[in-house]
Amino acid sequence: MTYLNELKELIVLHAQAQGLTLSYCKSILDRISREEGNSPSSWVYEWSKEAERLKQKARWLEATSLYNIARFPFVQSPERKQAHFDCVESCTEWLLTKPQIQKININTTQGAFNVYFTKGLGDKKRPLLVVLGGIVSIKEQWVTFLEKADALDMAVAVTEMPRVGENTLAYGVDAGNMFSVLLEHLKFLADVNNTYVVAMSFSGHMAIQYALRDPRIKSITTVGAPIHYFFRDRNWWEQVPLTTKRTLAHLLALDIEDVFPALTPMALEKEQLQSLSIPLNYIFSRRDEIIPSLEKQFLQKNVKKLNLQEFDDVHGSPNHLQQMQLWVPMSILSQRPKTKMKAEVLRWLFYLKQTKGILKLGA
Repeated sequence: MTYLNELKELIVLHAQAQGLTLSYCKSILDRISREEGNSPSSWVYEWSKEAERLKQKARWLEATSLYNIARFPFVQSPERKQAHFDCVESCTEWLLTKPQIQKININTTQGAFNVYFTKGLGDKKRPLLVVLGGIVSIKEQWVTFLEKADALDMAVAVTEMPRVGENTLAYGVDAGNMFSVLLEHLKFLADVNNTYVVAMSFSGHMAIQYALRDPRIKSITTVGAPIHYFFRDRNWWEQVPLTTKRTLAHLLALDIEDVFPALTPMALEKEQLQSLSIPLNYIFSRRDEIIPSLEKQFLQKNVKKLNLQEFDDVHGSPNHLQQMQLWVPMSILSQRPKTKMKAEVLRWLFYLKQTKGILKLGA
């Protein structure tokens, strides 16, 4: 498989997660025959052209999604840099229609990162929900979580991993430290002593690593996070998609051949997982091409409060997005006494979705 074809396959998950239909995505992908450059039939050109059309109609969030895909999987060229700039600019226009949401810049001596934040309606300090994407998804991809603040009865902060999007912090064994900086910055706006994290893929690994030393983290929900074997199994690494390898090389500022040795120290050990006292809600994809299947057994053996949901799908379970859109908020709400009733409603809806709405009464 060529790198371009791999990109086309991987982008489907991220496009559908942003509400774009498969047929719509394919209509654009069919026009693309080159990964580089910014002229007709190139990746950046075709996605940006469609984004510009929507931008002219003030359909800011849809334009944001398409510019996001144009810069996918990371900014490695002037064309993708411009697409990323346009993505953030379009999202900023959308934010102007949402006065309850603010963009916060956080500077440290090691770098800076930005956060989209809302405390929801009212003046009370609510428990904090932190949302992060993985190594290829920027914060703009997850801004719709901000509109769920009142339904969840939480303050919501959406950000991104080190070296992803606008985040200039270094990625490595200490990447989880950014959570400490984030909570310190938001402590006057939200109840950070009760923080819940939704962290996709590699940011899930970061969140687990950090939660081991900070009791303010009350639960973690993740989708396809690497845990141990991804960082240690050289044979598995050899078949990991090139997009993942290239993106990790970019995050680590290394050549691809130097990436695996740099990842090895990041593996979570069984003793660490055994000491994790909070609930870990984990969506596992049985045909995941990035995360080894052994990670599931490793979690089951070592995590005390594991809430595991499996789907027969590839990484990120793109064919089960409707189920995930119920399961993820259910996993958050079920951890809080005030919102357990809402969680039960979502649990019932999830059951109906799993059974395709067919109830076998009296069975």
